[in-house]
Amino acid sequence: MKSAKSPAQSGLLSLSRVGGRTLTLSALVIMALILGNLALLYSSLNTVREHNRLITQTHDILYDLDLTLAALKNAENNTRTSSCPAGLSEAFAPSFDSSGH
Repeated sequence: MKSAKSPAQSGLLSLSRVGGRTLTLSALVIMALILGNLALLYSSLNTVREHNRLITQTHDILYDLDLTLAALKNAENNTRTSSCPAGLSEAFAPSFDSSGH
């Protein structure tokens, strides 16, 4: 004759089934959180890369502007010295104060 299961044993079986579902649900929630974090990390890295590209572009532009300014100053100095007669110092070349006079 087969022995009947006690209510405690049948309760454990149903508890393990519920526990298995809870475990599966917990694993799915954890996986969703991990995937969400990975998506956020990917987005943040793309933002950092874009900002780095813009900063590099800004530095390149500032460098080119410095070169242009140096070339303009050099051209201005060459124009001033070429308009002075030979042998005269820069002290006799026309000079302007900050107001342009």
